[in-house]
Amino acid sequence: MKTFYLKRIDSIIFIIFSSIMIFSCTNNVAHIKNVNQGKMKGTYSLAVNGEKKFLLDDNTATKPPYIQLIEDSGKRILSFYNPYKNAIYFFDYETTEYYKNISYYRQGPNAISRIGAYFAVTSDSIYILDSHLMRINLSNNSGIIKQKYPLIPSFDPKSRDYSWALYYPQYTIQTFNPIIKYENKLFLPGLAPFSVDDSIIDRFRFMTCFDINNHTIKYFHTYPAELYGNNISWNSHIYTQAYTEITDDGYFIISFPVSHNLYTVKWDEEKYETIYGGSNNAKTITSINCEFGMPTDNKLINNYFKNDLYSAIIYDPWRKIYYRFFSKRKPDATVETPINEKEYGVVIMDENFQYLGETIIGNETTWNFANSFVTVEGLNIEYMDFSEDSEEEFLRFKIFILKQL
Repeated sequence: MKTFYLKRIDSIIFIIFSSIMIFSCTNNVAHIKNVNQGKMKGTYSLAVNGEKKFLLDDNTATKPPYIQLIEDSGKRILSFYNPYKNAIYFFDYETTEYYKNISYYRQGPNAISRIGAYFAVTSDSIYILDSHLMRINLSNNSGIIKQKYPLIPSFDPKSRDYSWALYYPQYTIQTFNPIIKYENKLFLPGLAPFSVDDSIIDRFRFMTCFDINNHTIKYFHTYPAELYGNNISWNSHIYTQAYTEITDDGYFIISFPVSHNLYTVKWDEEKYETIYGGSNNAKTITSINCEFGMPTDNKLINNYFKNDLYSAIIYDPWRKIYYRFFSKRKPDATVETPINEKEYGVVIMDENFQYLGETIIGNETTWNFANSFVTVEGLNIEYMDFSEDSEEEFLRFKIFILKQL
């Protein structure tokens, strides 16, 4: 079934997205120019310098929906969610040996119906986002839920009243856009799965802040009006997902898919500053051109392919550089072109966001860019090699380092 947002959006988001019809498309089309297109010269690129392979069992597939690297008792532990077993698996990152897994019930008092993401403070203290029940659960290493913290007051997953979605974010949290811990707080980057109407653009906040100490929940950061205001039609989480990184002094670096700039803001403040952080080859980004109602699948697909769009921003503390992911426009694509044929690249910037270069890695037929993270070895990106003639299946990562041109 080749439906653009069915392939990309979690089911609860799709229900909300297709149920709220108060936003109509307009003839306002945004044209977001790249002021430095073709003007920058790169001095570095990314090159493969190693690989990690983790042997999977028969109940585990590649492309896990969420990965977290945990420092626990002096060890680096690679953890990931296995949706088939509803379990979190743990491997020794150094040796790639299997360590253990924690399974969760799907029903009952200790149930987690759908793990959307998690943050393991240790392997015995794990905060888990249940994206179906919209709450954070605190689990121990036996899969026992010790506490449950609702994200939305009076939320009822069985209700057909979706008006709450106009005021609270939804989540498609991924490895390269993870839950972030800063001081005693967990930050969950969220999104509005629809165009943000001018009537709520100053009120809808996409960042969820959960205080570990007092268990309070607050919401921060609105969408920049210059990107998402004037009733511009973005109508998909592809354009509205906020990708975030945080500095040591508590400033978020936010990558919006539709902006060549990066937005910075203190975690508990609202006033943005902008920093250029674009690709040298990216062209003007345009919004969806539709006259009324929801855009058709074809309009969503065409707009996705014709634009260079940004995603995750990741800081590498060992090399003091930023990696900003982007998908490259594919002007020759049609509505029949598979979504995964769009190529991805990485813009490289120093700690002051000065351009160092960029590298096109490939497309999603062999790379799962959502599963990217940084270690002392380099930038890890999940790689699928279907050419190997082996009965064993591995979770594989290619490791990229800087290469001077």
